Amino acid sequence: MRDAASRGPIPTPSVLDGAFEEHRVLVEHAPVVVGPGCARRLLPVEWCRSYVAVPVLGRGAVVGLIHAGFDDAGRRPSALDREVLWTFSEALAPYFASARAGDALRDLMARVSQVAGDLGRFGPAAVPAAPSAVAAALTLREQEVLELMAAGQTNGQIARRLVITEGTAKSHVKRIMRKLHAANRAEAVAAWIRPELPAAGSVHSARERVTAGRN
Repeated sequence: MRDAASRGPIPTPSVLDGAFEEHRVLVEHAPVVVGPGCARRLLPVEWCRSYVAVPVLGRGAVVGLIHAGFDDAGRRPSALDREVLWTFSEALAPYFASARAGDALRDLMARVSQVAGDLGRFGPAAVPAAPSAVAAALTLREQEVLELMAAGQTNGQIARRLVITEGTAKSHVKRIMRKLHAANRAEAVAAWIRPELPAAGSVHSARERVTAGRN
């Protein structure tokens, strides 16, 4: 936002309850247009009286909000503006997840080094294990879908959880099974949960099959 730094900090509520339009974003996992007539506004600024709020989703949960509006107080965002920001949020989500994973990995390595130093059993520069070949073969979205498959979710339930169409969820499942060379959902889940074990009816482990498929 233009000159945002000079406008000072924007106060935020302690609880984002139903009095705020953004509460719908948390419940519905969908963008909303907040108009000037709303009783309570998360961005109480006169120079942006109407704005779009979209969720940033991670593993089926809202992990952040993106707000955007016009510096013209009289201009209200359109449905197209809402969809453009929603598309941007969907593209941002994998990068946000990667950043969070990187922070978690650095924290884990620091903790391992501390524990190893206290016990005197390992060197201070502990090296984390290599990521699973199964995970490496899948996109972040496909990993999310496979985790929900492992929880017994149907395509329809996966679609609702990740806020996608059932057809998109079905396409993800098919790509996962193709990449893992799985004959059915059970084999795909088995490869995800226990990649070191051979899949049913195959002399190769899931890890070997994924590696061969990528080559």
